[in-house]
Amino acid sequence: MFKMKMKGPWKNATRLLRNYPKRLAYVRRRTTLDMAEVLYSYLMVTIPDSEDFHTYKESIKMVEIVGLDKSVAYAVISDRTAVKLGDLSVDEAMETVVYIDYKRGDMPPLLLQMVMQINPWPVEMVPNGLEPDTTVLIHRKVSKPEYEHVRRNAKEFVSANKDVIQGAGGGWGTVKEDQQKGSDMKSLPDFMSLALRAEFGINTPAKPHWKKSVRQVTSRLSRIMEDDALIQKALYDWLFKEHLSSPVKSKNTMSQDTFIKEAGDFQKKIADTLGGKLQ
Repeated sequence: MFKMKMKGPWKNATRLLRNYPKRLAYVRRRTTLDMAEVLYSYLMVTIPDSEDFHTYKESIKMVEIVGLDKSVAYAVISDRTAVKLGDLSVDEAMETVVYIDYKRGDMPPLLLQMVMQINPWPVEMVPNGLEPDTTVLIHRKVSKPEYEHVRRNAKEFVSANKDVIQGAGGGWGTVKEDQQKGSDMKSLPDFMSLALRAEFGINTPAKPHWKKSVRQVTSRLSRIMEDDALIQKALYDWLFKEHLSSPVKSKNTMSQDTFIKEAGDFQKKIADTLGGKLQ
């Protein structure tokens, strides 16, 4: 009986072939993570560095999209955290308007039909009686004159429709036993309007950040693909070095459905500005 014992480079080659599927999976994961990290870094530099955009900038984070079967995906999104309207300071409230909408696709209840007629509302006049499970609130900061304009419109509307609103279960002042207090409703910050304002120069000097950052990432990827030396180094580092003992991890994860819901519409708007594709 003859036996062959692998030594030296042959042993290493055999081990490499045995682990090849895992190493290729690492390459795919590392590549997508690297692109997301680059995008995040560029965004942190290009988002306007002003007080108005501070909260929006802090909301940007990188997440791993989970639940994709065998696929791997990372994304950079604006992660919004809902705030209770009553927790806004007096100064914040006097500069904040609220858009009220219905979460479902069927006919909204009468109260929502009424309040949705004159969006937005001043924070102080969001009515009692809205249902948190079926109502979505989105708030954004506006100028003092714009706030006063919204407030006047709301007062005129309430004056003309107060009986109908109260008959539909809404109201102001003392909260009834079965009513949800307006100031206890939670609202999401309207980061999309902030991003689009800066991206396209709406009522502010334009400072594109998503479009510019995406182009930097795709340009970087193109350079890597065109440069043999960079490809060889990447393959050597990712395939031949001992990375398998330290798998790529992500601090934040998000389900595919949640990502589509949170980021789909906004990322489509940015993609449309690039000719309908990320180029």
